[in-house]
Amino acid sequence: MKQTLNLATVTMPISLSLLEELELGEWKQGEVVDVQGEAKVCMELIYAGRKVATRYKELDGKLAIKPLVEAVTSGEKLPGFALKRTHEIDHWKLYVELGLSESHQQHADETFEQWFTEQLNLLELSSMEELDMFSEEDFPFEGIPYWEYEDFSQSFPFELALGNLNLDVEYYCSKKLVHVVYRDGLRKEDPKRWELPKWGGWRVQYRKSSRIIDVR
Repeated sequence: MKQTLNLATVTMPISLSLLEELELGEWKQGEVVDVQGEAKVCMELIYAGRKVATRYKELDGKLAIKPLVEAVTSGEKLPGFALKRTHEIDHWKLYVELGLSESHQQHADETFEQWFTEQLNLLELSSMEELDMFSEEDFPFEGIPYWEYEDFSQSFPFELALGNLNLDVEYYCSKKLVHVVYRDGLRKEDPKRWELPKWGGWRVQYRKSSRIIDVR
């Protein structure tokens, strides 16, 4: 035979509780759920791709970090903060990729969730009540120098509103290529080059579904 086969010659059934007792598998943090009027985090034991046990634990210490991040990301806490910092992080990545900073590795692949998790761990926050004591100014992002950021963000926006046409913007630095991508709007005609930021030296294309055209 040319293929390898794994054959079990002696088997017997066991209960899933035995896998938990033997501490096989990996505990993964799930959603926050209401348990008899109290918020608790659902912990799931995963073994061989299957959930074999569930436990509910108090929201404290590191287990509280994920729900805090989710509350901020959804806008339930610090509304608008997650989007603002996400743009700052993405602008910093673009800034570095354009060779405008010597810090080539800092935040290179970071997401808002990763960055904010680190901030909460540094401050040792572990409850919604503690988070309520802070404002967005207490979580500054050290990226593009503040005296440069406004001009840079205006030169390289991630969103554009052209009347009844709303666009997302994607940058491909290695190709000096900008994609303005249709998001929504009633306008049927394509965007014109004079409506867009200067982007000197960049090729600009408009993308709607599978259609891509050069913007002139």
